[in-house]
Amino acid sequence: MKVAPHIKAADLQRLGVSKPYSHQLLAGGKTPSLVLAQKLERELGIPTSVWPLPPKRSANDSQSQGEAA
Repeated sequence: MKVAPHIKAADLQRLGVSKPYSHQLLAGGKTPSLVLAQKLERELGIPTSVWPLPPKRSANDSQSQGEAA
């Protein structure tokens, strides 16, 4: 799934995104942090709503394995 077909990886790289990560973002394989998504919206006009939501974490994800009861 292409997230922003009119945006090129070079556009992201000019904003400090690495080459591999820029390609992953545009291909939909990675989701940017909220801070990066907001920067991309501000600088390139890509709405934050186009990025897929990160997977939900369960309550158990925040506990380390050593803390299991």
